[in-house]
Amino acid sequence: MLYALRRDGVFAEYSHRWTNFAIRDFIKELPNGENDYLAAVNLAVSELYKKASSPSAIYYLDKTPRYGVIADEVIRTFPEGKYIFLWRDPLSVLASICEIWGHGRWAMFKSKIDLYDG
Repeated sequence: MLYALRRDGVFAEYSHRWTNFAIRDFIKELPNGENDYLAAVNLAVSELYKKASSPSAIYYLDKTPRYGVIADEVIRTFPEGKYIFLWRDPLSVLASICEIWGHGRWAMFKSKIDLYDG
């Protein structure tokens, strides 16, 4: 939902550029623009996290390494959130990618973004 706001960096079967144009055009009609869009994303995602959690849960931990690429958008969407930033040695990242996604083989062609952008 947050990457929909980005014009570039998305690969899809549909035309993301036109989708982004349409979303941006729609956002112009909202009274508070992008802030209204992000507030709606907050509500939708928060509701989904509630449904995925046990009734007694206080927190829902969502740790996705590629959130580093959209950290600014995540923080704007969840201004009341609690954030923990972890930095890993790049060699550890590479070893993890090769082990998990490459089944022990070199797999960097699939995960360049994790090592360089993340």
